[in-house]
Amino acid sequence: MLWILVAAGVALWLFEARAWESLRLMAPHGWRLWGAIGLVLMLVITYARTVVRIARSKRPKRIKMGKPHVEKLAPHTRSELGWWVAVSLSAGVCEEFIFRGYLIWVFQPVFGLWGAAAFSLVVFAAAHAYQGVKGVLATGVVGGLFTLVVLISGSLLPAIALHALTDIGTGLVAWLALRKVQGAGDMITGLSESA
Repeated sequence: MLWILVAAGVALWLFEARAWESLRLMAPHGWRLWGAIGLVLMLVITYARTVVRIARSKRPKRIKMGKPHVEKLAPHTRSELGWWVAVSLSAGVCEEFIFRGYLIWVFQPVFGLWGAAAFSLVVFAAAHAYQGVKGVLATGVVGGLFTLVVLISGSLLPAIALHALTDIGTGLVAWLALRKVQGAGDMITGLSESA
């Protein structure tokens, strides 16, 4: 569904020959570029440390991961993990294009830059209502950080990378926490320990 909206938005942008810079679809420059690279590297290192710690864990413990319906969405098999990565890449591109690109651009003349950013953040968090109240609040906080990255860097590209990496990292950690331990009936559930 989101790909259809993004494709329509791109087609409209091309048809009207609008500048991609108005959607912040350009690379950041100078200190903003180095800051974005630093943020991406910090996120990768954080998830890598968590993944290594869970993967090396010799004693799996049974810990609840949250709401059962959210746990059902998490990857449990290698195949599901592959799909999770594909969906994460899609979400990073599509959600950033729609919520931090297009919606801010559309509503900026009405609400101003910060008002449009706040409005798009509320819509973004509400779009994750399937995760429950805590999920909406957590998504709102993370979305707020992505919004700040876009507004400070002047570019959607760092937020796209951070969004996709956050989703991929969360899925990888969940997969490690939920996959069946070979030869045992218990599940690895170290996700809560790593958070």
